Amino acid sequence: MRNFVLDNASELERRSISRAGDRRVSPRESVSLPAFLLLAGGELVSCTIVDRSLEGFRIDLGEAGATVPDDFLMVDILGGIGHEALVAWRGGSFVGARSLRRHDLHEPQAGAAAELKKAWARALT
Repeated sequence: MRNFVLDNASELERRSISRAGDRRVSPRESVSLPAFLLLAGGELVSCTIVDRSLEGFRIDLGEAGATVPDDFLMVDILGGIGHEALVAWRGGSFVGARSLRRHDLHEPQAGAAAELKKAWARALT
């Protein structure tokens, strides 16, 4: 069955209508950024950030197939940004997550962010 509204909408209207089911507040940006997860016991798991928005991101764990806990810590290596994150969905090698807190690892940090900063420094060496 054809969608009368979409068939008769301008391109701008079509994009607006098709995003209607998208609950993101800000648009996604496609990227390919090296990152890692900091898991319990200090284990670092490599991943790639494949898209991001102000609210969260999607990572690809590749063939590593690591089990990601529901809440986790992640570092964008190139940007020096640490995230305290919560899994929103899982599918294959991909994990979508909401960023609960962002930390600029170029600045002095305390608590979980201090651990992220130490791990980031290890990853850069």
